[in-house]
Amino acid sequence: MFSMTLTPSAPTLFDTIHMAVSCDDIGQACHIIQTMLGVRNGGLATLHFPEPNDPAHGGRTRWHNLSPQGRLDRITDYIVAELNVLDCAADSRTLHIHGFKHLQLSTDRTALAHHVPQGGVWRITTKDGASAPCRGDSIRVNHIDEDGETVLFAAEFDWQSFNPDALVARIAATYGPLALG
Repeated sequence: MFSMTLTPSAPTLFDTIHMAVSCDDIGQACHIIQTMLGVRNGGLATLHFPEPNDPAHGGRTRWHNLSPQGRLDRITDYIVAELNVLDCAADSRTLHIHGFKHLQLSTDRTALAHHVPQGGVWRITTKDGASAPCRGDSIRVNHIDEDGETVLFAAEFDWQSFNPDALVARIAATYGPLALG
């Protein structure tokens, strides 16, 4: 006799968000999202959802009175806020961009990098190419093809003119969304 044991799969991002939106308790809904994101110590929950601590509720409709779409909108805004904080929290000086990881180029050179399957790698360094940028540095962005030598895109920015969201949108439009992490 042949028997098969199925192991339960982890909930998808959609399932997790649906669980949070379906929960009438805002504290539990935030806990579900925080667990998914790996947020510790409450994160931004009390700033984003002041209901438990603010009797006036800032004029907002209370969580349990919101429509499912209203809950989804507020949870989505909350997730974006937490991800933005997580991207900046590791090192307040170094530039962090969601979907990019630190890459060791040599013993003394680093970059922020995002590998695109079938599309090479996007690298972000200081203008001189020596390290991942810190606040105030001039920034160089290169998109290098799979061969590692063909530059598909190159640009330099000063700190104030560099827009990480525009870069991520450009990459996502061409190659699909950047992976979490």
